[in-house]
Amino acid sequence: MRNWLIYNGTDLRDFNVYISGSGTFNAPERDVKIVSIPGRNGDLTLDNGRYKNITLKYPAFIVEHFGENIEALRDFLLSNIGYQRLEDTYHPEEYRKARVTGSFTAKPLDELNAANFELTFDCMPQRFLKSGDESNSFRGEVGSTTSGTIYNPTRQNALPLIRVYPNGCSKVSIAIYDSSSHISRIQIKDISSGVDEIVVDSEMQEVYKAATLESYNDHIVLDYGVFPYINPDSNTVQITSVGTSVLASNPGVAIYPRWWRL
Repeated sequence: MRNWLIYNGTDLRDFNVYISGSGTFNAPERDVKIVSIPGRNGDLTLDNGRYKNITLKYPAFIVEHFGENIEALRDFLLSNIGYQRLEDTYHPEEYRKARVTGSFTAKPLDELNAANFELTFDCMPQRFLKSGDESNSFRGEVGSTTSGTIYNPTRQNALPLIRVYPNGCSKVSIAIYDSSSHISRIQIKDISSGVDEIVVDSEMQEVYKAATLESYNDHIVLDYGVFPYINPDSNTVQITSVGTSVLASNPGVAIYPRWWRL
């Protein structure tokens, strides 16, 4: 079976490109600083609480029409700036955030009809699950607290994207906590009546109005200064709202969990 890549929504088979991907099973390196102290045996390790980027190299080949395909492929890859979504058929349930790095040198075969080369990507350490792009919807009740559940299938804390639909409520609080009562909570306050949707991006640590992208960070209160996260296994989602207008109705919350593994 031939395998292939999809980069920024484009299937590289459009350029007659197929890949091998044995290196895609490698894991990223933990970001740890080693400190040696004179007169003390052994080293100290200072964990920076993160993982480093990982380099993925795909042996690739063009199966026909090498000349025209390599030109089109080069133009496409080099026109994409910054991190883009990268998928391969070795991991059909996952994707990475990656950018093209380095250059590639093709080795033509069969009188310039086919060629071998290598595609190199600088990738963020996470392997995101496609299921984490699906929304988990919750509905609150004006003037009270309601609860629902969400299940994290990985061993990693997820940093979700949360879309909040105030429906006229002036204050909406979202709390997420696991079975050990580890809790993260965000309160969005002083919500103007004309605001239809507010986006909370825990990864970017930003809150903004969806319609205008205007920052809403000055309208939030965070427990311990931490944006909402979702622990492994089962979590409870708790929504509390306040409606100061007779037009206020039950707020809606859509959580896109962005599950990931290493």
